[in-house]
Amino acid sequence: MKFLWRQRRGRIALLGVAVAAAVIAVLGGFGRADVARATLAVSGANQAIASDAFSITPTCAWTSEVRPGQAASGPQRYLILRATVVNKASDWLAMQAYLDRDVIWLPTGSGEPVNSERTQRADDATVRLTLGPGLPVRVDFIWELPAGMVPPTQATWGLFARRHVARSYASGEEMWVQDGPGGKFVLPVGTACDGALP
Repeated sequence: MKFLWRQRRGRIALLGVAVAAAVIAVLGGFGRADVARATLAVSGANQAIASDAFSITPTCAWTSEVRPGQAASGPQRYLILRATVVNKASDWLAMQAYLDRDVIWLPTGSGEPVNSERTQRADDATVRLTLGPGLPVRVDFIWELPAGMVPPTQATWGLFARRHVARSYASGEEMWVQDGPGGKFVLPVGTACDGALP
């Protein structure tokens, strides 16, 4: 510090830093910021919740010993959320991968999210989804319930917000980035939906 003070440029730099700190302090820059947390939109059955990339309308939820459209695979229980998904982007290539990461189950109603174990079309149990822009697709999101867990009578799911970036810092290409919590939906967990695959 003494060495910097002896040099003319050092004195100017130290005085500049001191003046900048004083201005920031006078303007309240070192005070605690009061950030108002936006409340998340909460919807229920047949109420759409949306991000910039997707519109999700949950229709029903149930537990089962088999995945819809699959054979029984042992003593396992599954939690299934059926929803109508609309891809709001003009692209379809990577949208299933984004959807798989954006719809999450919140076992305690908040806290640590759990991604679905499987996402499939509700009408034919096809695992590979094609989410054409603007086309509604009925989707089953499936989670394996932990062994010994009592099946819930009500469950909470979350949707991450996603926004389009014209040019990303990492690759310089356009992409959709996850942008924090976007909303929640709470549904009763009952018997299989009408028209569910056996």
